[in-house]
Amino acid sequence: MATQPDSLGVVPGKRDSKSLEDTFPPLPSVREIAAGYDSPVVAAVGVNDKVTVWDLNSGKRVSEFESSWDIGGQRLAISEDGKLCAVGAYQRYGVSVYGSSKGELLWRRTDLKKVQKLKFGRRRNAVLAGIDQRAFRIVDARSGSDLETLRGIETVWESPFGSHVFKERRSGNHIVSDSDDPKKNINIERTSFGVLDACFTPEHIAVSEAGAATSLYTVRDGRPVWKYSERGNHNTRLAYCNRTREIVGINWRLKNGDQTIIAFDLGTGRITRRIPREDLAIASFALKGSCVVTWHGNVVDVSSGEVISRLDFG
Repeated sequence: MATQPDSLGVVPGKRDSKSLEDTFPPLPSVREIAAGYDSPVVAAVGVNDKVTVWDLNSGKRVSEFESSWDIGGQRLAISEDGKLCAVGAYQRYGVSVYGSSKGELLWRRTDLKKVQKLKFGRRRNAVLAGIDQRAFRIVDARSGSDLETLRGIETVWESPFGSHVFKERRSGNHIVSDSDDPKKNINIERTSFGVLDACFTPEHIAVSEAGAATSLYTVRDGRPVWKYSERGNHNTRLAYCNRTREIVGINWRLKNGDQTIIAFDLGTGRITRRIPREDLAIASFALKGSCVVTWHGNVVDVSSGEVISRLDFG
């Protein structure tokens, strides 16, 4: 039976009890992890810029290859089908896309420099690249040819449940647009200098801003549903856990660096669970928000905090 949280939503015994990860030696550093919302395929990149691709269903490594990745921003992405892997570099190499199974370079755009945020599109076969202090670029994932340029946009998040797109603007309010109705735009109030992460539910958009609140809005009209704000911390990652119908996040306490998996009731924003961990500095939610993959290689169930499997990043 899964360990139940106490009255404050904290799952007890996570720091003191001996768990699966305690039986393994420390692993070499992983610098970034990327996962699709509903795909079992994840990618990780280490200090030597080597990318490894993993299947969460089997726990096995799919491939390993050298890349042109460099540290800074979010410069690693894996397509939902796991067939393509994109990496970004600040200067020389720009944006590169590799075949995930063999690691072959498919194309490289050295003109797309200073890439800070990189991901794959959900509704078309595209790579979405946020360029530092420049326009947001959308390019064909197979060829690298230009498809669209978005001015004044920092990055975008696409809903896995429909046609809505959340756009982080460089100034002014953010926007939720509908690709099926291009004339319909909904404003989302900016509360900080930058968005840390965002995620969709079938009917909402959750937004976490740096040093500020995590808020939930309806995508139909932008109406605020709830806002969570606790001084001295923020949520660096967000996901919608389809299994429990909760918003889950990776919460950082800025003063001491404590990290927890945090869960919010979808309707009220009440904290239903906090799970302290020490390996969330580099992590990514996966499998429809049901688990988080950490830089130690632990695959952690967001409901119980238990390590359900382990990827040998070493």
